[in-house]
Amino acid sequence: MATFKIVCYNPQYQQYVEMYYDNLNQTLVFPNGNPVFVYDGPDYFHLYAPKNALRIMMGTKCNFKCSYCSQQYNSRSIDSTLKDVDYFIEHFDRHFINRPFDEIELWGGEPLVYIKHLYKLIPFLRKRYPDTRITIITNGVLLNDVNVEFFIQHQINVVFSHDGVGQVCRGEDVLSDPHKVELIKYMFDRFVQQQMIIKGMVNVVINDINITHLFESVDLIKNRLGDVFVSCNPMLSLNGRGILSPEQNRQFIDYCLNNVDKLHDAFDWRINRFKMHLLKHKQSVDYPFCCVSTKNAIVIDLHFNRSACHNYTKYKGELKLVPIQKKCYDCIALNICRGACPLASGSDFQHTCANKIAFGTVIFAATVYDIVRMPVVNIQRC
Repeated sequence: MATFKIVCYNPQYQQYVEMYYDNLNQTLVFPNGNPVFVYDGPDYFHLYAPKNALRIMMGTKCNFKCSYCSQQYNSRSIDSTLKDVDYFIEHFDRHFINRPFDEIELWGGEPLVYIKHLYKLIPFLRKRYPDTRITIITNGVLLNDVNVEFFIQHQINVVFSHDGVGQVCRGEDVLSDPHKVELIKYMFDRFVQQQMIIKGMVNVVINDINITHLFESVDLIKNRLGDVFVSCNPMLSLNGRGILSPEQNRQFIDYCLNNVDKLHDAFDWRINRFKMHLLKHKQSVDYPFCCVSTKNAIVIDLHFNRSACHNYTKYKGELKLVPIQKKCYDCIALNICRGACPLASGSDFQHTCANKIAFGTVIFAATVYDIVRMPVVNIQRC
């Protein structure tokens, strides 16, 4: 474990305020021992923690070639046909009879490349799980009037991905197409009317172009799509992709801490989750956190083969975790990063670790600011 001295600046009284953070026991206190965070509102953490999730990989085909994508440079690409969908439907009960799921995600590649698969899979899954949240994440290029109405009819939560100013790292800029913009806004509005969501969701990957233009990216997306949730996420370094230099990560931290009033717009749910961790003194886990293959999630292809990760498809079978590295326990970002990526090793791990330390430092500072309304000016290991 490690304890950190956190120094904030109170602009109203023009003085510095100290507090101390224990990264293992998840306590944030003033020097007199009083807790910094006292809260009796709703538990935001559980809003983002499905108890039983099923993640279905249809294949790795995609109509984009994102510069940071680990999947397209994978050593093992996967694909499927409509016969594979038929096999999945026919044998589903053999594997999951009476198995409850409160979240199902349908993955590519780009899911809409597999739209004919979705036209078969979704009605089947929706009939089996009428109250389950079913989600796809799409770059939006292949959205059209027909498939949008299909998603609305079957109450499929469609999350849109766009990197704002950094979209040049990905491919076509859907938000430059007025028809697509109106279609996405219409789709999100219908989801809200159906009480599926509170707002539309847009995922942003922090890449080497938008890393110091993140809030401009958020503004660009909201100016086009209206009042949506924007979730900014760090790059993982797998297969040599997603590498940021130490200088870029330092610039990212400085850029964010110089725009503290805008942090909530980019990191809303992550701030809320970390606040719940502090409130509950939720202790760090002993094993790395995987964004896909968690203890509550099953990742499979259409033949029910288990996979560790939809991005790192060369790893078959269930994810076998090794303990978090000892050095992680000395990190301010321990409970936000939770051990980088469990599948990364060597230089991939080092770069992923660096990206997530920078990201975790920003989330920590953003959370402190959200609680005390004072910017963090210094973090020092005690």
